[in-house]
Amino acid sequence: MGCKSTSSTKLYKIADWGFCTPNNNGVANTQDIKNMMVAYGPIGCAVAAGGSNFWNTGQGTDTGRSHSIDHDVTLTGW
Repeated sequence: MGCKSTSSTKLYKIADWGFCTPNNNGVANTQDIKNMMVAYGPIGCAVAAGGSNFWNTGQGTDTGRSHSIDHDVTLTGW
């Protein structure tokens, strides 16, 4: 089942996008993410939230070892 819209639904388009890393690839470090959030606002990111590393580290992250991205979230502050 897809998304439902009506004739009054306002659609938005992404005007621009980029990476938080200086070389435009990979996983950004915390300070780069903070700097980009201050400059541009909320940031979309992908999270590998499955497996024991995510749930049992006490940190709530998979520490960058997983390639099984299964959640998309928006960072709005720190």
